[in-house]
Amino acid sequence: WYRRGICLSRLGRHREAIESLEEAIDWNIKDPDAALELLKSACELGLYDKAQRGVKLYQEYGGDMDEIGEWLMKLEQIAPGRQGVDNA
Repeated sequence: WYRRGICLSRLGRHREAIESLEEAIDWNIKDPDAALELLKSACELGLYDKAQRGVKLYQEYGGDMDEIGEWLMKLEQIAPGRQGVDNA
């Protein structure tokens, strides 16, 4: 699930990537790259809640927060309108 999610994210197939990455995370894959790709795909689709989860997991898994500044700015851009907010 992890590798599939990474590949799908990089191919721009973000919805499928999110599904795969969440499956990997549910299987206890504690990799900051999985969380980062979840964040990226969620930002691309404007899914604020999933992007927030990606940030939280990235930090929890030991990712360097200085490395994701660009994505944190994108997250802030989608936050005010809360477009694409999901409840999952």
